[in-house]
Amino acid sequence: MSDTYDTPDTRDMLDRTRQGVIGKPLDRPEGPLKVAGTATYAAEYARENCAEGVLVGATISTGRVRKINRDVVMAMPGVLGVYSSERMLRRAAQGTAGEAPEQDVSKVDFPMQPVALVVAETFEQATNAAKALDIEYEDQSGDAQFLPDAADAEPAADPIKAGDLDKAMRDAAHSVDLTFTTPGHASAAMEPHAAVAEWNGKDLTLWGSLQMLTYNVAELADSLGIDPKHVHLLSPYVGGGFGSKLGISHEAVAAAIAAKELGRPVRVVMSRQQVFQSIMRRSETEQRIRLGCGPDGRLTAFAHEALVSNLPGESFSEPVTQASEFLYAGENRLLAVRKSDITRLTAGSVRAPGEAVGMQALEVAMDELAEATG
Repeated sequence: MSDTYDTPDTRDMLDRTRQGVIGKPLDRPEGPLKVAGTATYAAEYARENCAEGVLVGATISTGRVRKINRDVVMAMPGVLGVYSSERMLRRAAQGTAGEAPEQDVSKVDFPMQPVALVVAETFEQATNAAKALDIEYEDQSGDAQFLPDAADAEPAADPIKAGDLDKAMRDAAHSVDLTFTTPGHASAAMEPHAAVAEWNGKDLTLWGSLQMLTYNVAELADSLGIDPKHVHLLSPYVGGGFGSKLGISHEAVAAAIAAKELGRPVRVVMSRQQVFQSIMRRSETEQRIRLGCGPDGRLTAFAHEALVSNLPGESFSEPVTQASEFLYAGENRLLAVRKSDITRLTAGSVRAPGEAVGMQALEVAMDELAEATG
C-alpha cells in the first residue's frame, strides 16, 4: 500500500513480496521481541508528562446527555479535565471506512456507549474520578429494542434467486427445512484498545493498536477535522484484533482531543469490559436452511436465509450466506440476508465474517439431508 490514502500500489503482489521462502524454516522478525516481552505495544510508549484518560459509558440505553456535572470530579485529586465533544465517537469505524463514523457523544445510541473522558495525572485517579462522574440524561430507553425482529427487518442486499424453490422442495425425494440460531460474538484480543496521543503544533502523533493504518489515518483526521498530512499513526505491533481494530475507535479520538486541550500527551486504554461493551460485535443470527435432492442425492433445491442485526444507520450486515453462494449447486435456489435495527453496540467484522456462523449451520443441514437420504 502506498503512503497516500487514495493511490493504492497496483503492482502484482508477486512483484512486491519476498520470494524463495516457501518451505524454509524462517523466524518471524518480531518473534524474539514478542516472546521476550520487549515489543512495545500502544499503551507502553513512555511519553514525558503523559496524562491518563478513562472513558465513561452511558448508563441509559438510548437518549441524550443533558448535563455533565464536572465540579465534584474536577476537585478530586489529580484530575485535569472532563471532556465530552461533538467530535468524540459514538461508534467505532467499520473496516475500510476511510472516514469518521458517527460522532457527537451527547447522543446515546446504545448502553455503555462512551459519552465522556476523564483525564488525571495517574490511571488510578482517572479511574476513581470516572466512577464518580455524575451525568444527567434525557432517557429514551423506552424506545430501545435489544433483539432483532423479523417483522421490521430490511434486505441487507439483493437476494440471489433462481428457479422455483417451492416447487423443487415439494418435488424433492428427500428434503430438510431447518432453523439454526447462533449467539453474538466479541473479539477478545490479548491487547485491549489503547492509544497515546501527542501534538506538536498542528501535527498529531498517535500510537495505537490498529489494523488498517492507511484507512485509520483518514478516519482519525476526518474525526478531528484536520488534514491527514498532519496525522502520524504508529502501530508496529498489534496484540490481536480479529477485525475489532480495523477502524478507528473511541479511545484514539478521545486521547487526541484531550491531548490537544491539555497541551501534553494523553494515554487512553480501554478496559476489557469497555471493549466488549462499545467496540464491535458479531451479530447473532437466525438462519433458515432448506435443502432438497433427488433419489440420487443430487441437490435440486438450495435456500439459505438469515436474520441479523446492527445499529440504525450502519450498512454492515453479517454476510452469513457469502460462502453458500459458491459452495453448493442446486438450480432452484434462494440466498438472502435481512437486517434488523436494534439498540446494541455496532455489529461489524469479527474473525471470518459470515463463514464462522453461516458454514457451521449449512454443514449441519447438509449432514441432516444426508441422514434423510440414507
